[in-house]
Amino acid sequence: MKAKILTMMLLTVCLYIGKSHGQVPYKRHNLGFGPQFNYNLEQKRALYGGGVAYEFRLNNKWGFTANANLNIGIEKPEHAISVDGTSVNLLNISNSNISIGSRYYLNRFYFSASFGYGEERQKLKYDDSRGIRTESERGFYQAYALGYQIPLKHNNLEVFASGGGISDLNITTGVRFNFGIGKR
Repeated sequence: MKAKILTMMLLTVCLYIGKSHGQVPYKRHNLGFGPQFNYNLEQKRALYGGGVAYEFRLNNKWGFTANANLNIGIEKPEHAISVDGTSVNLLNISNSNISIGSRYYLNRFYFSASFGYGEERQKLKYDDSRGIRTESERGFYQAYALGYQIPLKHNNLEVFASGGGISDLNITTGVRFNFGIGKR
C-alpha cells in the first residue's frame, strides 16, 4: 500500500513539474556516454561498466534512442552448486546489450523503454576435471528506465535508474554526459 501511495505521489510531482515550467530547449541529436553501476538481483552481485547512447529528439516530449552497454562483475570466487549438481566456483559475471527504444519527457524527467539483443555470461571453475568454463545466454533484451537531465551550458548530465535484462533482472544506476550534435 505504501509503495502505491509513494508511486502516485511521485507521478503527481512529475506531472506538476512538467506542467508548471516552460518548454525546455533541446537539441535534436544527442550523443551520450558514461559509467554505470549494475546489480544482478538473481546472482546478488555488483557489476560495473559503461554505455553509449544516441538520441533523436522528435519534439519536446518524445525521443528515440539507440544504446550499447557493457557491465562486468569481478569479485572473489563464490562457491555454488551448478544445475547438474556439481560443485563450482563462480568467478565473474558480465552482461552486454544493444537496444533501441523511446523516451517520453516531462520537463527534464523522462521515462523510457528499450528492446534489443543482449548477452549474459558466467565464468565458472568446476571442482571436477572440467576446469574453467564460460556459460553464456543470448536473447531478447528489454529495459525500462526513469531519468533526469541536469542542464549544463550547451549539454546536459543525465542521472538514471533502470531495470532490465535477458533472464536475470539487473538494476542499473548511472550518469551519462550528453552533448548535442547540431543546432537546437
